[in-house]
Amino acid sequence: MSSAQLPLARTARNDYLTSFYGGTWSPRSALWGLAALVALVQPGGPVFGQSATWVGAGANGLWTSNGNWASGVAPSQSVPTNYFMSGTTRLSSTNAAAARAASSITFQPGAGPFVIGGGGFGLTGALTNDSSSTQTINSGIALNAVQPLNTGVATTVVGGVVSGAGAFNVGGSGIAAFNRINTFTGTMTVATGATVTGTGVIPRIVVDAGATITPGNGTAGSYGVLSTGGSGITNGLVVTSGTAATVAIGIAGTDRGTSYDAFNLNGTGSQFGGTLALNFDNNTLYPLGTTFDLFNAASLVAGDFGNVTVAGGKYAGLTFSGPVNNEWISTTNADGQFLSFSESTGQLVVVPEPSAGLVALLGVGLVGWHRVRRRPTAVATRPTA
Repeated sequence: MSSAQLPLARTARNDYLTSFYGGTWSPRSALWGLAALVALVQPGGPVFGQSATWVGAGANGLWTSNGNWASGVAPSQSVPTNYFMSGTTRLSSTNAAAARAASSITFQPGAGPFVIGGGGFGLTGALTNDSSSTQTINSGIALNAVQPLNTGVATTVVGGVVSGAGAFNVGGSGIAAFNRINTFTGTMTVATGATVTGTGVIPRIVVDAGATITPGNGTAGSYGVLSTGGSGITNGLVVTSGTAATVAIGIAGTDRGTSYDAFNLNGTGSQFGGTLALNFDNNTLYPLGTTFDLFNAASLVAGDFGNVTVAGGKYAGLTFSGPVNNEWISTTNADGQFLSFSESTGQLVVVPEPSAGLVALLGVGLVGWHRVRRRPTAVATRPTA
């Protein structure tokens, strides 16, 4: 609550208590009392300023349609407003305003899966998903400061460009997906329990202990390339050291971004940490020498993963040891194959027994090839929108 809001809140409280406990009744005290009660029962705590609740009773899905709002009057796009999306009617809607002023946007409990498109929002407060449905905002969002993105237990898809001097702090136990080339200049933080995913560009992101980052849309069978950093950007991806944070990779084939997940780490200063969790989503046994280019980095990446794990498919249950000279080596599977992951190159390779076959393989050129791959190169891959 800002200092400007404190006197307003105190006045509302005092006038309400005076009228309730036998004080002199007045229209002014009744109105203040009603305002105080409305503020107290809003999801997420007290909300101050103008509010508007979507009910979808208009003739179309436009935000300028009066019937779509509980008050019967469409809110002004220039007045900062707390927006509450409710119900299951007119779930596809269009905000035609180029920069609608939003104090907050909340998808209320029981809300259907909204898809909001068109225009943009100047967001000065929280984006919250209190429903159990996937919510999608394809409008651009401009942030002038770091704001909360509360995922709740579901998925929130931020399908528009996130810009401005701020960033999102992602919390909750759900998923936040970012699918555009975002340009915000703050640092996104993923808090314990939350997952960030997508196929776009996140300029700066820190993955805290207990949090997860993964390309695609966070579900098995969905793969993509998630990019961090950019030209002139340092610390594009920083994963908390230890093993508690998770970098998750799904694999179902050999096509980068199409049948297996991958990262482009642009800029400088990216840091590995946490657990690299590999999940093979089918029972394919890959030929020796098969290479998965998991991390394509513009410069060398600092830090080490604390652990590498494998689940699913023919490689389920393999355990890794390392890193030794930036290399992790797995135990063998029933078919005599090992997996090798190099933090220097960002590559996962299917190899024979390290003590003999791997040495021979390295001797015929793999070492030289890896050294070439370690040279910093600019990443020009453009993520899908």
